[in-house]
Amino acid sequence: MSFFKASAELKETVRKLYPELVGLEDVKFIPTLEFGDATTDVPQRIGKQYHIAPSEVTKKIIANLPTDFPGECRGVRDFLNVTLNSVAENWKDGRSVFSGCNDKLPEKIAIVLPKLLKTAPKDEYFRLSALAFLQLLLAKKVGVTMSLYLGRDEIARSDSFSLAELFKRMMNEISSSVEAEIVSDLQGVIANAAYDRVVLWLAPSSLSKTVFNQLYHSHIKGSERVQLNCPERGYLAGVADFYGEDFSSYTERELAALLLHLASPKQGLDLEITTAKFSERENLLWLMESLYQRKRNLKPTPGSGVMPRDLSILTEREAELVKSAFFLDYFFRTGAYYGQVREYTDELQRFLMAFALYLSDPSLRMRWNELPQETVDILSGAEAVLSDTIASWCV
Repeated sequence: MSFFKASAELKETVRKLYPELVGLEDVKFIPTLEFGDATTDVPQRIGKQYHIAPSEVTKKIIANLPTDFPGECRGVRDFLNVTLNSVAENWKDGRSVFSGCNDKLPEKIAIVLPKLLKTAPKDEYFRLSALAFLQLLLAKKVGVTMSLYLGRDEIARSDSFSLAELFKRMMNEISSSVEAEIVSDLQGVIANAAYDRVVLWLAPSSLSKTVFNQLYHSHIKGSERVQLNCPERGYLAGVADFYGEDFSSYTERELAALLLHLASPKQGLDLEITTAKFSERENLLWLMESLYQRKRNLKPTPGSGVMPRDLSILTEREAELVKSAFFLDYFFRTGAYYGQVREYTDELQRFLMAFALYLSDPSLRMRWNELPQETVDILSGAEAVLSDTIASWCV
């Protein structure tokens, strides 16, 4: 597909121009149409390395791309962004996109939460834990073998766990620790050769700056096996009301909805503790189910279930829906394998809102009996993605 071709040709061009910087040329998807389809921060990294303007690096890379490069490149801030000629050749299965972007996926993964430092804010720790729990939940749905550690203790596995028990453990059984113990625990799990990847979830308050720097340089920096996820303090803080909540009355479904809410891009102060129990737009599980029923209540539109490949023939609203639908599975899997749960939740909400806006278009309902084939295929394709998403979130 064109993304793979663009990614490969970008990487090859960077390697030829800067052979000593192999490994800096990652290309990632952009979920919104505003900035294109794919992006890389290579200009920023190379500019920092050689003390030159990223815009000059961008110009040099673009000038050396193959003449048949499958898209248009431009500099956006310090990034090089690509708008593809065609996003995909097969809209049916986003897993092919994910697999094509990852040559070798880890088979066994350890997610590690540190124990709570005595001086650390509990609300920050609560949201950090929720992000790690959501990664475990996504891993279960994808079928990845994954273990969750609290310090040195394995407390759950992706093939069998209860969210209620995890919340109980986090709320009631976490003992505050000193830094030496926390670091020793983290080092112990990192040293466990049974895992192909170790994902460390740390808050800015998990360790002092000096101790963190020592751990980073000795066990994390330069390692392809150890991955650090460290959300910013402003994102984690502000959920004190959640930490004092009694979650014993929550069902597993409500706890899953709560994890999605806590993993949203919103700052902690903007989150609402009751969202998971109510039928409202911020409750993404409710939103996806209500959208599905809304579509099913409309007159059925037989379609191929395969969305159009060429975004240039679609309206902006159609293109947003098609693109977000196709990339949803990609973000689902990056959430499971790499802990990019905020990005997944953001993309899930983007897809649901794009579908809701599309269904709300009055001109669509007025033309329901004479819709063009492209529109019929968009509707049936989006419905199929929504159905699969609902099925994956059955808890």
